[in-house]
Amino acid sequence: MDMYSNYTFQHLDITLDTDCHENDLFQIVQKLRPEWKQSDITIEKKSGGYLNQVYSCLHNDDLVLQEDGLLVRMNGKNRKAMERVFIHKQHEIRYVKEMNAHKIGAPLLATFNNGLILKLMKGKTLSPEELQNQDIERKVAKMLAQIHLITIPSDIPKCWELKEGLLRCMGELDQDSNLEERYKELYTSTIRKEFDCMVQWIESCNIPIELNHGDCSPANLIYDEQTGLMTILDFEIASTQIFTYDLGKYHLSLLGVPRDFRKYDGERMKQFVKLYLEEKYKLLQKPLGDLTEDIIEQVGN
Repeated sequence: MDMYSNYTFQHLDITLDTDCHENDLFQIVQKLRPEWKQSDITIEKKSGGYLNQVYSCLHNDDLVLQEDGLLVRMNGKNRKAMERVFIHKQHEIRYVKEMNAHKIGAPLLATFNNGLILKLMKGKTLSPEELQNQDIERKVAKMLAQIHLITIPSDIPKCWELKEGLLRCMGELDQDSNLEERYKELYTSTIRKEFDCMVQWIESCNIPIELNHGDCSPANLIYDEQTGLMTILDFEIASTQIFTYDLGKYHLSLLGVPRDFRKYDGERMKQFVKLYLEEKYKLLQKPLGDLTEDIIEQVGN
């Protein structure tokens, strides 16, 4: 039985304070691991980013094998502002469950009122330098191809959804008496026109709209060197997009934060596109002989 078949999803009616302590986190852990004692577990803060706070929870007898650990992700203080436009909790849960059904990503064990709990995956995050290994990067390419081929029925492409979210916010700006009229004009007129042009261009290009992870970056990739398993985390901005969005976002993430565009390597981007298309052709059972340089060049551009 694989790891995706071992768990039953549940929702916990618990809300954690953003300044919570280990005692608060143990409320969550105890619901999923009732046999664990608080004195026998190690809780470590993995990150405290702009949107989320992430904690790993492991039993002290499992620190090496990491077979039964939990990853608790709690919404951060700044998440509300992003939820108005970019992030929709129910969409994220839906996408994670769909990914899990295709054996992609860390298994989702539970949600609580302001966060979620995943199985803690054994491995390490990868650096841009480690991703230069073509065998490792092919695993990333294959995983993106698998994600892109997952069908999400009746889903609205993100560019349309993003437009509507921004227009809602701009409608609120129209009512802001403290905002100068010249800025209202920029937000409510110019940006609307730009989005209309973008949507029209995408429709005219007839580019396939597919499920995208949205943030495929080294920080969200966990690689287990012993098993060769590659896991992608963080689906909060997953959406249906033009399929090349993930490819560009991945390559952009390799330039570091802040972006150092002097590191841009067009040949490496082309090589990654080639790996991606090869894996996609295999999944679609299309002959690799049909994959021409022109196709690779077209997608890469």
